[in-house]
Amino acid sequence: MYSAIEVPDQVRASFTGELIGPEDKAYDETRRVHNGLIDKHPALIARCRTVPDVVDAVNLGRQQAAEISVRGGGHGVAGLAVTDGGLMIDLAPMKGIRVDPARRTVWAQGGVTWKELNRAAACHGLATTGGVVSSTGIAGLTLGGGEGWLMGKYGLTIDNLRAVEVVTAAGEIITASAEENQDLFWALRGGGGNFGVATSFEYQAHPLSTVYGGVVAHPIGRARQVFAFYRELTQAAPDELTVQALQRCPSPMSGLGIVPYLGAVARVDAAATAFAHREPGYSLLIVSQWQDPGDSDVNIAWAKETFEALHPHLADRQYLNNLPADDGRIARGLWGASHGRLVAVKRRYDPDNTFRLNHNINPAWPGKANDDA
Repeated sequence: MYSAIEVPDQVRASFTGELIGPEDKAYDETRRVHNGLIDKHPALIARCRTVPDVVDAVNLGRQQAAEISVRGGGHGVAGLAVTDGGLMIDLAPMKGIRVDPARRTVWAQGGVTWKELNRAAACHGLATTGGVVSSTGIAGLTLGGGEGWLMGKYGLTIDNLRAVEVVTAAGEIITASAEENQDLFWALRGGGGNFGVATSFEYQAHPLSTVYGGVVAHPIGRARQVFAFYRELTQAAPDELTVQALQRCPSPMSGLGIVPYLGAVARVDAAATAFAHREPGYSLLIVSQWQDPGDSDVNIAWAKETFEALHPHLADRQYLNNLPADDGRIARGLWGASHGRLVAVKRRYDPDNTFRLNHNINPAWPGKANDDA
């Protein structure tokens, strides 16, 4: 099941984190991610504490031709944070956060969750658009675009991103921002984990001291009237109001989320970032979650049947952060007109597709029909 990954003595001596193999007690817990259906077994887990640790891990995986996966918060529904038989680079110990109240910026490392970042920023009366689930990692959500409660007022997470530190496939440490490596900065804002390991992020923050929130429940029999009211409300509401219509079935943890792409999100030029979905509209999220493994079949079937029923009413566009693994070969649906430009950036920073365990942008495109992604 495992491909051996030999760790040179000099790497073991300098590595400040943990190198975890299948024989180690921490292995099963460390390889686990949010999606309980994912049961992959890396040959080696490099649990990094520092950026040099990440460099060592990338070089090790590249030199031994191992499949590399990168885990931030581990919330990606597709389970692509874990490799089966390769090298998993785990950023979870990288928890550094620094808030600059004068500049209204927040710097955070790739293992930070939104709960941790929000708490640090809130101590200074600041916030930025982040995930709606507090245990989500900042890295994956940011690289995929970043829906959040503040998106109507301040845009997506990527619209508040100022800079990213990246370890490239060549093991180099570079910064991507509006001033440095602008092509990479453009691609990182919506292009996912295709271009390297994002070890830290700097965000623009905004003054925010109070948030009002809550749930309004209606019987399912009034769904048509409620959806009509929802459309009217969201299209006329000020940017400060973000609303999401949720139906729970068959599990109390499941539902349909309808996220408005209005306000500040829709005012950004579609070419300004790699995130292609800037037209006013709504994003549909089918959430199927459960705790008892015996309920897997019925919940999976509900999600698939719901998607098929709604598919005729959906646009041919997808949000990267919500996709399961079997939707990986739809790159042009994810990025639209940005896809060709993303391929060019991929060829520059990862020509050998070292970072391919993701919703992949293939540097060899256009190639065979099944290589479009």
